Amino acid sequence: MKHLLIISLIFIAFSLPAQDIKLPAGQSITVTALPDIRVDSLNYIVTNLRSAIIDLNASISQKNVQIESINRLTVSQAAQIMELQTKLANCGTPVPPVPKIHADYFVAPAPNGNDNNPGSLEKPFLTISRGIAVAIPGDTIMIRAGTYMPFTITKDGSAGKLYHLLAYPGERVIINGSGITTAGVRTAFIMNGADYWHLKNIEIINVTQYSSANQSFGLRATNVMHCIFEELVIHNIQGPGFGLYGSSGYNQVLNCDSYDNFDPLTTRPGDDADGFSVGRCTGDSNIFRGCRAWNNSDDGIDTYGTNGNVLIEGNWTFNNGNHSGNGQGIKLGVTSDVNAIRRIVRNNLSAFNKSGGFDQSEAQCILAFYNNVAYRNSARGWWLHLYMKPHVMRYNIAYGNTNYFNGNTNIIHSNNSWDSAVVLTDLDFVNITFENLTKPRVKGKLPELIYKTLMH
Repeated sequence: MKHLLIISLIFIAFSLPAQDIKLPAGQSITVTALPDIRVDSLNYIVTNLRSAIIDLNASISQKNVQIESINRLTVSQAAQIMELQTKLANCGTPVPPVPKIHADYFVAPAPNGNDNNPGSLEKPFLTISRGIAVAIPGDTIMIRAGTYMPFTITKDGSAGKLYHLLAYPGERVIINGSGITTAGVRTAFIMNGADYWHLKNIEIINVTQYSSANQSFGLRATNVMHCIFEELVIHNIQGPGFGLYGSSGYNQVLNCDSYDNFDPLTTRPGDDADGFSVGRCTGDSNIFRGCRAWNNSDDGIDTYGTNGNVLIEGNWTFNNGNHSGNGQGIKLGVTSDVNAIRRIVRNNLSAFNKSGGFDQSEAQCILAFYNNVAYRNSARGWWLHLYMKPHVMRYNIAYGNTNYFNGNTNIIHSNNSWDSAVVLTDLDFVNITFENLTKPRVKGKLPELIYKTLMH
């Protein structure tokens, strides 16, 4: 008992929990009790104790996988992950508290709304475009329940003075694109060169495709910076539901849903309608967090052609890949050839997709995966076999996929379901059903869903 006490004290002093030390069967460490432990004696004991642990191949489990450097993760790679995560964590404009009723301008359908009104609660504007035209940076525009025409935003707010375009609390605001009949690209909600906007609780629906040569979009944001897209619902678009393009960067897409999107006129019907797309985007540090993408004919979240950093965290992508679409839950390429981490993918669930859960898709950067679950995807859980990049994989699960993992030999991996002796059964994932995944959100957050993960 005395020996164990001394060992425990030493571990406490060096922040190494004793319960994390695993010794081979039949092995033990003995330390002679000392009546007076001086600093030099303590250092001597610790040095020899650490040597004994190494000799016995003890396993010290790191609790913070984001900064760990165990296995073949080099110091420079660990530093790179820390730097990138710090950058992504600080890149977004803080999400401001939403005023419950106060607004500078109000918009409402006829008969109350009229663009000749002053835009007050009692005498609101008729069109969202009118509210946008008169607002100045820092203003809030609140939209009353109803269905509205498509519109465009091209003006900038500024740091600390975002424009706020919000649904009136508790009311349903719909932007309906079914009336767009022009030739070419059709979009219900266009943002072009518009920085520092906060959009919340807006539903975007029903945009048709003009021809095989033209995509349609629910919301298309090009060259936008420091915008917050929050609790948007986008569906029944004949093309991507949500898209970031051009030099768009430092944007946050939070708790949004995009589903039932399908492009019927494309040469391969269904090949372009992603739930969320960051397409050929030169901007940096965009974030997707708490979003759902399902029943989209192509992919759930697609970062094709984007070279900037993207954080994909806490999203659910499922049942994607209808018709001739690819059907990846989360697609992470194409990128240029660079030996640096450009994607951090953590705490996501990708399930029931036609092709795979997580797909490299010709990304030539380094990808980092933490605590994700690939469940019952028809083809594979992970597809990371190209270009021999040292991707980082920690605490991920692949279960019930036709092929759980296809990766190159340079991948740095530990504590994944295929690395460890963890036993998984169907009961660990019994709650992952289409019905549970599509339940209503609770105060904007994903519905509660309990399933097995390897980190808590």
